[in-house]
Amino acid sequence: MVHKTADNDVSHTPRAETQVVDLARADDDVLPQLGGKAAGLVTLLRAGMPVPEAFCVGAGAYREHIKIHSIHVGIESLLRAAASTELDARALSSALAAIRHQIVEAPLPGRLVDDVSKLYSQVGAPVAVRSSATAEDLPGHSFAGQHGTYFASGLDRCLLHIKHCWASLWTQHAFAYRRSHGFNHQSVAMAVVVQRLIEADVSGVMFTADPMTGRTNQIIIEACWGLGEALVSGKVPPDHILVDRHGGKIHRWDTSEKSSEIYLAPDGVKRERAVETSRARIACLDRETIDELVELGLAVERVMGRSLDIEWATRDGRLFLLQARPITTAPSAERQSDRYQDHIVWSNANAGEVLPDVAAPMTWSIVDRWLDVILGTIFDKAGVDLDGKPLVGLIAGRAYFNVSLLAAALQRVASMRSLDFNEILGGMQERSDITQIELVPGDLPDVGVSRWRVLAHVPGFLAWSMAHSPLRADPFVRDVRARAEAVCTVDVSALSDDELAQWILKLTDELRQYHHAIAFSIAGFAYFTNLATICRRWLGDPSLASHLCSGLGDTQSAEAGLALWRLAVLAHDSPAVREVILSEDRFDVFDGRIKRVAGGPRFRDAWTAFMAEHGHHTRGELDVTNPRWSEQPDYVLDIVRGYVQDHGRIDPVAQHAQRGRERLQLERACRIRLGNPLKRALFGFVLRRAQRGQIIRENTKNEGVRYLASIRRLLLLLDERFRDRGLLGQFGDIFFLRLEELEPVATGQTSLDVKRAVAERRTEFERNKTLDPPPVIVGRFDPSTCTIPEPVATDILTGLPVSGGVAAGPARVILRSDSGHQLLPGEILIAPFTDPGWTPYFMPAAGIVMDMGGMLSHGSIVAREYGIPAVVNVGPATRIIKTGQMVEVDGVKGEVRLLGDTAGS
Repeated sequence: MVHKTADNDVSHTPRAETQVVDLARADDDVLPQLGGKAAGLVTLLRAGMPVPEAFCVGAGAYREHIKIHSIHVGIESLLRAAASTELDARALSSALAAIRHQIVEAPLPGRLVDDVSKLYSQVGAPVAVRSSATAEDLPGHSFAGQHGTYFASGLDRCLLHIKHCWASLWTQHAFAYRRSHGFNHQSVAMAVVVQRLIEADVSGVMFTADPMTGRTNQIIIEACWGLGEALVSGKVPPDHILVDRHGGKIHRWDTSEKSSEIYLAPDGVKRERAVETSRARIACLDRETIDELVELGLAVERVMGRSLDIEWATRDGRLFLLQARPITTAPSAERQSDRYQDHIVWSNANAGEVLPDVAAPMTWSIVDRWLDVILGTIFDKAGVDLDGKPLVGLIAGRAYFNVSLLAAALQRVASMRSLDFNEILGGMQERSDITQIELVPGDLPDVGVSRWRVLAHVPGFLAWSMAHSPLRADPFVRDVRARAEAVCTVDVSALSDDELAQWILKLTDELRQYHHAIAFSIAGFAYFTNLATICRRWLGDPSLASHLCSGLGDTQSAEAGLALWRLAVLAHDSPAVREVILSEDRFDVFDGRIKRVAGGPRFRDAWTAFMAEHGHHTRGELDVTNPRWSEQPDYVLDIVRGYVQDHGRIDPVAQHAQRGRERLQLERACRIRLGNPLKRALFGFVLRRAQRGQIIRENTKNEGVRYLASIRRLLLLLDERFRDRGLLGQFGDIFFLRLEELEPVATGQTSLDVKRAVAERRTEFERNKTLDPPPVIVGRFDPSTCTIPEPVATDILTGLPVSGGVAAGPARVILRSDSGHQLLPGEILIAPFTDPGWTPYFMPAAGIVMDMGGMLSHGSIVAREYGIPAVVNVGPATRIIKTGQMVEVDGVKGEVRLLGDTAGS
């Protein structure tokens, strides 16, 4: 076949646009003409990736082709008719077919044929001819599969397929997609990539994020024998492999029966042939190739700055990348409610306490990087394989716990016939939620667990649990603290930007060792539960357990509140210091004045010591976007100022000491009541570990937060450097990058438009802040239809009793610990949750009521430590109770009773 060329004079006139480009030598100024697919290949080639030789026929050639043959006239006529709805479906189909026919039948300009011929001879036959539309594979839109891909083993076939790619712009599918998504048909042009065809032994696709959920913790690989056409067209079921992106662990490896493969025949036509039975049923990849694919995929992702859909092939043991494009079909990481079917139950219980606000991309990428490793380690030890499914995800940017997944594991292990939603959440959610939700076993996700597998893991799990007795936790706590303090001693000015980015990544990866902290906490919870059981069965009062765990001391988060009170006492006892503090000066003014008054240097030294020990605290402590107490001294100064004003009305330090003495008396009384020596011995054994477990739970988290605060400090330094280089626009922009993007941005080896990405993510972040998802979500969260029901009116709210005693007083509803509200002595704190950032509010509180929480939540532990009656997991407390309303908190029965409208009624 001899290809015809156009003989009009247009083919001999100078061209304004470069029409044929060797992608290995493409300059930046021609990239807009080459389309998304070709531009992506240029990025890969520049980074030294194993990409087969390729060239591109630029979009200008398409525009010239339709112009010199007047095809554009028919296109304009079609668009006018389509805009005026003059065309029915049949007429539209005919008009599109006529355009495609003209494009294919019209001859190519002679010089274009010459240019293609020259580069074709360099690339070598056979080749793959693929579309590269100039609006293709844009973030948020995908034209993948709508435009043509062809194979050719000769120049004439290659030239013909270039025109076929152009013609694929005008298929009904492509036309309908552009119209439905608001694309201007005339602004979209077609470039064509011609790439040496790898006659593959194995080929497939790799996703560096889940294309259905957007989750980035795992890599998905699909593979088949021969050319990838068999996989893409669905002719054969591929092998499916799920790999942890951080540790390389294979969570799932499904080998399918691949009974046929696609190959390229000598005549240049792709054909299908049967695969022999012995090869059809075996895996087409080995572990070494999988590891190489994962490593290469992560490297490509770093270069391109986003999650990718990568096509690859192997030939004679060598791996090739054929193309890489952004994953555009996945929802953003902030909309992960779509991950499962409509029956999956999500709850913000527990998850909402540690990440209460909308999570910025940096925060979630840090948490996501180690969270699954930590939780996965715990389940692995117990013989439970979650099959790569995440226990925690994001809904409207907020952390939610996958209750269905946990229930599925429990059901398989314990053969549970009925599943209590309230029991799984560990306390009361809103009554309206409970009545609407039933965890039906048939609706639960599959997990890789059986009773036999669990039984086989019992010896190892018991040994591991014994190694994580709360009495053995102190060395681990000291090690985490030493690591955090070591970060602060490094001279970061000597580090380059990319070294600083690498160090941040390394520090974050070290958090994976935090699974030890979770293990210590689980052991502590088990001992506390056993203590409550002993108190109920042998002593007749389960609430004794909370009294036996009060006034322990050495609980760092509780010590923060006491240390603040000691600062206030120190200020109150010095008239000159008290006068400066009560002057309402800002900290910078206060700091200048305090050094010059009697007693001021002593107070300033105590202030510095407090910040060194407790300055890493804040609201939402796992969120690296939140400034720490050490960064906002005015906030802490206001707390101390309020305590100075309360001096004489309460004495939390003395009360805490009294709680300790009462606890010791109670311990002696319990031992006397337990006349049986064996019971006394068991009581003492469990008591000691329950008490220490409570302390360790808080102290391990305390040091982990200190470590995160060190990482935040480094992120802020890198933020400043990036702004100095013009990479970021405003303070805090770095929190809208992802952890894995830091090094590529620092080195300039990324195609990510950083400022644009930050702006888009900020917009999404702010949009999520306007949403108010309910505590429990079944299936997908649709903000347009999902509303939080009004709470049921009642005089008695019920929840989980976590700290014994009864207290009555006026309510003070505070929704955020950084809101600047003051809690007066004797008031009942009503809060959505608490973390160490809330500790200052506990000092004057007569009682605590929380919407969320469990036995080992921060607020529960600190309430017990201070001896404050507390009820948590009440559900709608902050929406029902009003500030000033008289309430009674019963920390024994788990009841909150509404006594009257106001304190004076």
